[in-house]
Amino acid sequence: MNLSFTLDEKIFSDITPEKLIEKASNQGISSLELAPDIEVLSLETYKNIVNIMSRKKLDANYHVPYFANEIYELEHFELFESKLKDKYLDFLNLLEIFQGNLDNKPAIVIHGCNYNEGEKDQAMDNTLKFLDWILNNITKRNLPFTLTIETLRKKEIRNTLDNREDILFILDNFKSNNLKICWDMCHDKLNSFPNDILLDNKFLD
Repeated sequence: MNLSFTLDEKIFSDITPEKLIEKASNQGISSLELAPDIEVLSLETYKNIVNIMSRKKLDANYHVPYFANEIYELEHFELFESKLKDKYLDFLNLLEIFQGNLDNKPAIVIHGCNYNEGEKDQAMDNTLKFLDWILNNITKRNLPFTLTIETLRKKEIRNTLDNREDILFILDNFKSNNLKICWDMCHDKLNSFPNDILLDNKFLD
């Protein structure tokens, strides 16, 4: 079994990166999920964290840091395409720097586009256009990343990844080995509550 946890930068008000990663390593953790943005921590701090992970032979996986800046949200893709792309290029550049000291092929967890009822077509269009752009960028630069689209919970504001049908539609559009599912089983369960999770072979495959 591989154990991992998501790094919450607020923990560093109570413990140093060295001590946190030491404790995690001693508990059998094999990887950390980082959501890096230099508006949250400095580049040098992130480099230090990655260097410690490297020494401890821990792998890295990544999550887009939506909490750091709303420009990451895909509903901005149509009106602010240039700014959003610049932000994601900065994000990929950070990850490329980090992977210079790490050996694994990381997953990058990503969300779809939020939308109100009646606006799904535009949201799906934004999601597909963005994924096409970032997958091409990763391929052209030969970056060792796999994008994973996360199953999200249905809320009043909908998302193109809050149901299995749209997730499978997106995957079928690309048929790319660099695009997979991050199956959030808690979100998936809540979406089917009070029924049990549907054991659908196509989705599970």
